[in-house]
This record gives sequence, C-alpha cells and structure tokens, in this order.
Amino acid sequence: MARVCSSVFFPRVTEGSLRREFRLLVVQRAARGRFSPLIPHWAQLPGWQVRSAASPASMRLPTSAMRPHAVLVDTDPGTAARVLRDFPEAHQVLHVDERTDPADAAGFDAVVCSSWWQRDRHPEVLRSRIDVIHEGIASAQPLAVGKVLSRDGRPLFRGEPMLSVLMEDWADPDDAQALAGALEQVLRARADCRVLVIGRPLPSVSGSAADIARIDLVDDPGEARRGALLALSTVHLHAGRSSQSVLEAMANGCAVVAPGHAPAREVLRDGVSGCLVEAANPAALGDAAIGLLGDAATAERYGREARADVARDYDVATAARRYARLLHGPLDDEEGLPWSALPCRDSVAAYSLHQ
Repeated sequence: MARVCSSVFFPRVTEGSLRREFRLLVVQRAARGRFSPLIPHWAQLPGWQVRSAASPASMRLPTSAMRPHAVLVDTDPGTAARVLRDFPEAHQVLHVDERTDPADAAGFDAVVCSSWWQRDRHPEVLRSRIDVIHEGIASAQPLAVGKVLSRDGRPLFRGEPMLSVLMEDWADPDDAQALAGALEQVLRARADCRVLVIGRPLPSVSGSAADIARIDLVDDPGEARRGALLALSTVHLHAGRSSQSVLEAMANGCAVVAPGHAPAREVLRDGVSGCLVEAANPAALGDAAIGLLGDAATAERYGREARADVARDYDVATAARRYARLLHGPLDDEEGLPWSALPCRDSVAAYSLHQ
C-alpha cells in the first residue's frame, strides 16, 4: 500500500514492489506547509510513496532505487536551487507567488501558482509556463462547535443575525480602520445583530455601551473550531487580501462581503456567491453587510452558492488530483482512486471570473 515515508530515504525497491511505483518528494518551508493537506490524498494513490521535508539537506540518496521520481518545491530560492542541483533526474515542479523572481524558476520542469492574479503579475517569459492550481480547502461540513455564549451569557445559534470577522485578515492599518467604521455602522443600523470576532481583539470601535456589548471575541479557537464558528454567522466581512480565508468562509456557508480586488475577486462571484464592493471603506462594507443582514433569503442563497463553488472548484481532493496529473502525468481512472474525480473548471472559464 502507498504511504507517507517517515525516514530520510524512500524504501528501497524490491522484487515484490508495486509495478507502477511513483516516489514524490515534497520540499516546503515548514513541517505544516502549503501542501500538507494534499499529501494524504497522494499517499493513497496506488503505487505512490510520498516524503515531505523542510530542506533537502539530508536527502542525498545513494541509489536511483531510493530517489524521487518527482519533486514539488515551495521554499526559499536557495533551497529551490539546491533541489535542482541534487535531484536532476526528477521531474521538478516549483510553486511561485507574485513575489517570485522569474530567474528562480529557471531550470524547473514545471511551474505552478495558486491564483490567476499572481500569474498575471509575472512577465510573459514566466507567465506562459505557469499552471494555476489552487491548493484547495476542505469543504466538508464543519464539526459541531458546542455552545458559544454571548457576553451576556446567551447562546449563539446559526440563523440569527450575526456578522463575523477573522482579525488576521485585517492586519493592515487602513483595513483595520475601515473595519472599525463598518462595524460601527452595522451596530447602529441593526440593533438585533451580534458581531463575532475570531482571533485577536478588534481595534477601537466607538458606540454606545449596548452596541459594544454585542461584540463577542473568541481568541485563537484553533483551525477546526474556527470553521465551526464561521458557520454560525450570516455575513462575513473580509478585507479581500487572502483567497484562502475567503474560501474558508465560503466553505462554511457565509455570505461574504469583500472589496472587489484580487484575490477575493477571483473566488467570489459578485451577486451570486457573495458581495464585492468597490473599495475597502467603511460605508461600502457597512452598507453591503446591512443589506444582507436584512435579506435572509439572499444571504442564504449566497452562502449556498459559495459552498457549492468551493466543493466544485477548490476542494482539497480536487486540488490533489490536479497536482497529481501535473507531477505524474495522466492518472488511470480505472484504478479506483480514493477520492471523487470532481469536475474542475477549465482555465479559460476560471480566468473569466475575475475579468
């Protein structure tokens, strides 16, 4: 059975090894890196062996029978150059973002990035080589979060007017100021609305004591519980600077309000799966949130469409399959793959979403 290797070396090929053995080395910046959620899916593919490392420094494998067939790299330029040098016979794939120097991608057999807007920021010499594959996000229903209490001890439930924010998305000072103004506007306009703040505390929000009492803070809930908390909210305010956290809110059925710039513009369909406003200013964000809080049917429809978009186009299993094709070549659909072969939007259709 295929497995994730825990030793420095891949297992040595023996006479009884699987006929179509495929050895993949994933080199990423940290033990829990970008590709970690994909690795269990690859390890279940017939004949695949997967080894993950933060650096190839200890991986000078002595024989071809113990070396990788392919290497997937998401790391600093120095480590990427070492991978090129140490594994010249492998199929070498580099993950890039909008900040990558095109010179650092030279020599790799294939180049991939997560978003079309990142691809578009590179010169043609690199852009023409880039495959766009988002690394995906789990789109399963969240686990039950247990009882969440408001400041006054009242339980919070899905379905009541509630607005959520992930504070890590609002680290930019200008964004934080826009958020504070938008929340003040929402709290004044909707006396029945509560605000669920996930992560660090909010910046200063002015208003009456009764308004401020409707803001509930859940500090560092952990990845699994965070999704369940998002699922309680009707509307989610997002700064629009991270597609991953937009997708997290979408996967949990939130009606997302975000500024209409990349990367949010690439994953949210305005008026279908969310609401894109012209700019990150208090009035635009607040007006959109108030409108959705007062229109439960539209908010529910946005959340339903958002969840469907994530399941179809951004689910982690779909991403794993697309990466597997890039790393290995065509997969045999008759082998009984362990995850669903969900249809993916082709590149032309996906690109048209953010034009």
